[in-house]
Amino acid sequence: MHFSIPILKSAIFTSTTLHTIIAIVAALALVIEGFISVEVRPTIKNLNILITNLPPEFHGFSIVLVTDIHTGASVGKGKVAEVVKVVNSLDPDIITVVGDLTDGYKGYIGDRAKPLKDLKSRYGNFGTLGNHEYFYENIDNWVKFYKEDLNLTMLINDGVILERNGKQLCLAGLDDFYTEDAKFDGHKMNVTKALQSCPKNISTIILEHQPKGAAKILEELPKIGYHADLILSGHTHGGQMYAVYPMVRLANKYLYGHYIYKETNTQIYVSSGVNYWGPPVKMMASMCEIVYIRILSDLVVK
Repeated sequence: MHFSIPILKSAIFTSTTLHTIIAIVAALALVIEGFISVEVRPTIKNLNILITNLPPEFHGFSIVLVTDIHTGASVGKGKVAEVVKVVNSLDPDIITVVGDLTDGYKGYIGDRAKPLKDLKSRYGNFGTLGNHEYFYENIDNWVKFYKEDLNLTMLINDGVILERNGKQLCLAGLDDFYTEDAKFDGHKMNVTKALQSCPKNISTIILEHQPKGAAKILEELPKIGYHADLILSGHTHGGQMYAVYPMVRLANKYLYGHYIYKETNTQIYVSSGVNYWGPPVKMMASMCEIVYIRILSDLVVK
């Protein structure tokens, strides 16, 4: 007995014009949805992270992670002020602004970023550099602006010790992974330097804009005898657009979300960012995120 697949003659399967119309309508629908996604109020992503041997005094310590604000041509003062309002409503212990805060020249867009000076937290507001800070302005001009005008404590291959009820937690930040290949005087990722002020026996959180930089940190930590409990990154925008998502997925081991590096039990969270880069579109509104993290101690949670 022979079987054959029938040839379908319907216009649904054979009409070039219909296929073109369907493609155009689908593309327009995705673009419109993408525009709407970046115009709504940022999504608050709640995340509880259990850390081994975290001092009980830091159980429930809250961190707000904001990445990829991209203040620039289409991200003005109003949108930045909205980010500040949402962040402050979370009443965090610390705020971390992890790279790509701005996208342009300080003289043109610096004023648009100034609402960030109103960020409020109990233990401090901390910033690191992203790759886009390097693209236009002299990088040291941006660093000075972030410190003096936005009141951000910049962690560039540097760390600080946070104290709570007599116990300590280290927060370290690195220069951006972009500096591995691009040559800028005085700027290059340096894991050893970033962790010099962190005692080896205390819980440590690292800020690094690019997840590729996070991967490099994970490779270097055992070589220098340090451990990190958590690395916070951004940069990828979760792929941002359907058209480029496959390429971004292939280029990044850590694309978006919560990962565990089993060799050292280090956790990585890659944020999709609160805004976008380039065209003001994103695949879905939930990917315009502000991340509210509570770190929990395994000494308390049994």
